[in-house]
Amino acid sequence: MKRIMVIMLLLVVTLSGCVSQADNDIAVKAALENKTDLASVSADLALEKEVNHDLSLDKMSLELEIGSLEANMEVLTAESESILAERDAMRADIEAVAEEHEVALADSVAMLEAVELELSVIEEIYPPGGFDTLMELNEWVRDNQQTPKTETVETGYHSALKVQSLGLKDGYLISVMYDEDDTDPDYGWIYNGAEVDGRLYVWDPELTEVYSWYTWLVR
Repeated sequence: MKRIMVIMLLLVVTLSGCVSQADNDIAVKAALENKTDLASVSADLALEKEVNHDLSLDKMSLELEIGSLEANMEVLTAESESILAERDAMRADIEAVAEEHEVALADSVAMLEAVELELSVIEEIYPPGGFDTLMELNEWVRDNQQTPKTETVETGYHSALKVQSLGLKDGYLISVMYDEDDTDPDYGWIYNGAEVDGRLYVWDPELTEVYSWYTWLVR
């Protein structure tokens, strides 16, 4: 705007043809000042252009850096998700192993309890021994009488072995005995024997009468 005013002033002076020296000096001075202002504006524009260029470069650099950071963020996110997935998988494996160990421990405890129970049962009957009283022996003989079979040594022997086996299961030590007939070597008696308070008692496995050893011998 100032430049236009100076130009108009010069035109007025030129057209009027009657410009004084003072007015001419003022016009020249104004023109010089305007030239100086134009140079200053040009310098400012050049500086602004340079600043804008630098800002554009900085912007491009920042955009590149942001892009790189975003790419790194994506990689880190993927790695984080992978690590979390591995953690979850390991946690699941640990829980599965712990559950298996708990099941195995429960099975072991159950097996141990079963063994202890079986051991307690065995301890009640082992080692096998004699009867405490004669009444106890008589009751046991009646409860375990074998079915009468043909009167042969073989069948009597099997009956006596059966009684012996039943006695062991109940914790009693019962013997199988054979008494040969003095008058007939092909004939004899198969019987069982057990102790009651240090005394020997015998009986026919297919009968229920219990005898003392001496009574059996002199029968």
